Amino acid sequence: MSEALENVEPLKDDKDLLDDADRMVTVGRFMDPTEAQLARTALEGGGFEVYLQGANASSLYPGTLSTRLLVKKEDKAAAEEMLQTLESGAMGPEGDDAE
Repeated sequence: MSEALENVEPLKDDKDLLDDADRMVTVGRFMDPTEAQLARTALEGGGFEVYLQGANASSLYPGTLSTRLLVKKEDKAAAEEMLQTLESGAMGPEGDDAE
């Protein structure tokens, strides 16, 4: 085996890929890719690890495919609460409650 190949990390096996998938859950679905990006940005600003699934395809075919917003399982309740607060308009531009 060549010396260059000795330093290459092996690919993840199927179990590792399943472990990654099992730790993320959907907290929102968006038909508008811009709304999905805004929600992702808000959650990331709140300290959540966020992943958008299907964003590229949704951008290519707007209105036909949805984008899923995923967070870690343990963050699901807090992320959903933050999204509900954002949807209700209860947060101002600085993240403070609007008066």
